[in-house]
Amino acid sequence: MNARKTFGGKFGKSRAQAMTEYIIIVSLVAIACIAVVTAFGKQIANLFKRSTDALGSGSVQATVKEDTGNFTGISDSSGGGAAGGAGAGS
Repeated sequence: MNARKTFGGKFGKSRAQAMTEYIIIVSLVAIACIAVVTAFGKQIANLFKRSTDALGSGSVQATVKEDTGNFTGISDSSGGGAAGGAGAGS
Protein backbone atom coordinates (compact mmCIF):
# COMPACT_ATOMS: atom_id res chain seq x y z
CA MET A 1 0.00 0.00 0.00
CA ASN A 2 2.84 2.36 0.77
CA ALA A 3 4.43 1.76 -2.69
CA ARG A 4 1.12 2.57 -4.36
CA LYS A 5 0.96 5.97 -2.66
CA THR A 6 4.57 6.75 -3.57
CA PHE A 7 4.33 5.78 -7.24
CA GLY A 8 0.83 7.18 -7.62
CA GLY A 9 2.00 10.59 -6.49
CA LYS A 10 4.98 10.61 -8.85
CA PHE A 11 3.02 9.52 -11.88
CA GLY A 12 0.22 11.95 -11.08
CA LYS A 13 2.63 14.89 -11.10
CA SER A 14 4.22 13.87 -14.41
CA ARG A 15 0.80 13.51 -16.02
CA ALA A 16 -0.17 16.96 -14.79
CA GLN A 17 3.08 18.38 -16.16
CA ALA A 18 2.52 16.72 -19.55
CA MET A 19 -1.05 18.02 -19.67
CA THR A 20 0.15 21.53 -18.88
CA GLU A 21 2.74 21.33 -21.68
CA TYR A 22 0.08 20.16 -24.14
CA ILE A 23 -2.20 23.03 -23.12
CA ILE A 24 0.64 25.53 -23.69
CA ILE A 25 1.40 24.04 -27.13
CA VAL A 26 -2.27 24.08 -28.18
CA SER A 27 -2.57 27.68 -26.97
CA LEU A 28 0.47 28.75 -29.02
CA VAL A 29 -0.90 27.02 -32.12
CA ALA A 30 -4.27 28.75 -31.63
CA ILE A 31 -2.58 32.15 -31.26
CA ALA A 32 -0.54 31.50 -34.42
CA CYS A 33 -3.70 30.57 -36.36
CA ILE A 34 -5.47 33.71 -35.20
CA ALA A 35 -2.48 35.81 -36.27
CA VAL A 36 -2.38 34.22 -39.74
CA VAL A 37 -6.12 34.67 -40.29
CA THR A 38 -5.88 38.28 -39.11
CA ALA A 39 -2.94 39.02 -41.41
CA PHE A 40 -4.14 37.21 -44.55
CA GLY A 41 -7.92 37.00 -44.05
CA LYS A 42 -8.90 39.50 -46.73
CA GLN A 43 -6.54 37.96 -49.29
CA ILE A 44 -7.84 34.45 -48.61
CA ALA A 45 -11.46 35.62 -48.85
CA ASN A 46 -10.68 37.38 -52.15
CA LEU A 47 -9.05 34.20 -53.50
CA PHE A 48 -12.12 32.11 -52.63
CA LYS A 49 -14.43 34.76 -54.13
CA ARG A 50 -12.51 34.80 -57.41
CA SER A 51 -12.50 30.99 -57.49
CA THR A 52 -16.24 30.68 -56.93
CA ASP A 53 -16.95 33.44 -59.47
CA ALA A 54 -14.81 31.66 -62.05
CA LEU A 55 -16.45 28.30 -61.37
CA GLY A 56 -19.88 29.91 -61.58
CA SER A 57 -19.17 31.36 -65.04
CA GLY A 58 -18.58 27.89 -66.52
CA SER A 59 -15.25 28.70 -68.16
CA VAL A 60 -11.99 28.68 -66.26
CA GLN A 61 -8.60 29.16 -67.83
CA ALA A 62 -5.32 29.49 -65.96
CA THR A 63 -2.83 31.99 -67.29
CA VAL A 64 0.89 31.35 -67.12
CA LYS A 65 3.65 33.92 -67.46
CA GLU A 66 5.93 33.10 -70.36
CA ASP A 67 9.19 34.12 -68.69
CA THR A 68 8.90 32.43 -65.27
CA GLY A 69 6.17 29.80 -65.61
CA ASN A 70 4.40 30.96 -62.42
CA PHE A 71 0.66 30.71 -61.99
CA THR A 72 -0.82 34.21 -62.21
CA GLY A 73 -4.54 33.72 -61.73
CA ILE A 74 -7.82 32.71 -63.27
CA SER A 75 -9.29 34.47 -66.28
CA ASP A 76 -12.85 34.37 -67.57
CA SER A 77 -11.98 34.03 -71.25
CA SER A 78 -14.48 32.12 -73.36
CA GLY A 79 -11.85 30.31 -75.45
CA GLY A 80 -12.24 26.97 -73.70
CA GLY A 81 -8.93 26.01 -72.15
CA ALA A 82 -8.20 22.89 -70.15
CA ALA A 83 -11.33 23.09 -68.01
CA GLY A 84 -13.64 24.46 -70.69
CA GLY A 85 -15.47 21.22 -71.33
CA ALA A 86 -16.75 19.64 -74.53
CA GLY A 87 -19.02 22.47 -75.67
CA ALA A 88 -16.51 25.29 -75.19
CA GLY A 89 -15.35 26.36 -78.66
CA SER A 90 -18.27 25.49 -80.87
